[in-house]
Amino acid sequence: MAASKGSISTIRSLISVTGKLRRDLEALIKEFPEDHLPLGDRIFVRLMNPIWRNLKGVPYGADEKKKREAVKWIDRLYNYSRDLADCTVHVMGRRDVFDSLPLNCLQRYSAEEYIRRLGLQEAALKRIYAEQAGSEARPDQTRLGALVRDLKLIVDKKGLKYCENASGVHRDTISDLLEGRVVRPQTKTKEKLETFANATLKARHRVS
Repeated sequence: MAASKGSISTIRSLISVTGKLRRDLEALIKEFPEDHLPLGDRIFVRLMNPIWRNLKGVPYGADEKKKREAVKWIDRLYNYSRDLADCTVHVMGRRDVFDSLPLNCLQRYSAEEYIRRLGLQEAALKRIYAEQAGSEARPDQTRLGALVRDLKLIVDKKGLKYCENASGVHRDTISDLLEGRVVRPQTKTKEKLETFANATLKARHRVS
């Protein structure tokens, strides 16, 4: 799905568009085979070469469906290329990511080469997306680790029942968190426990 007008594509949406461009071009080649045609009548071997297109705005004839569909695909490719640069260079500020991609500029490749590069591009974007997700998750996991350490200190000092009563979180939930049986507690539960732990440790520090 392409970005709507005025919106900025994300890596996740670009993955989807990349895959659809590849599949649609594969379908075009299958629908309009050219092996039997003279070289001069083939367009997929010179997909981005404008020589076969009606560049003066002359409508394509009824028998030129292949050219009409190919031009529509090329227009989508241009939009995709713009969205790719907007996302990686202008929003992420990562020119190095853009430059490393297999399809970061539109050359006069054949259709088969575009299919190959779009496949590589989809894989590369999935890797970038996974790295982004991992980077975003790390601070949250660090915060959760700190909460678990604080809770262990309080449980060792005051007991599990006290923690349950003071925090409003069931003791089984606290125990599961401390034993690692829960690694993604609900946001409300985590907030309750963080508030409890911070208040308890602050009070402890004031007393000491």
